[in-house]
Amino acid sequence: QMTLCVLGKESLDELQEYVVRKFSAIKNKEVEILHGDELNENVGCEPIPHSSWTGQVFYSPSKDLSRVCFQFKLPWQTKNWRTKP
Repeated sequence: QMTLCVLGKESLDELQEYVVRKFSAIKNKEVEILHGDELNENVGCEPIPHSSWTGQVFYSPSKDLSRVCFQFKLPWQTKNWRTKP
C-alpha cells in the first residue's frame, strides 16, 4: 500500500488534478506485504542468526536523548536490484 500526502495553497480540486496527472501512470502490482515470521519463511533464513549474537551491550548515556537506531543484517541484495522485491 502506498500513501501520498500533498500540501499546497492551491484548491483541493487543483491539487487532486495535479496528483492524478503525475501519479496515475503508477501501476498497482498487487504485491503482498509480509510481516513477522512470514518474512523468515520466504527468505529462508532468520534476520540475525543466533551465531551472530556476540554478547550483551550495556550503555550509560551521557546526554538525555530519546532516539534509537537499529541496524539489520540482510543477505547481499545485488541480484534483486532490478525486481525491487
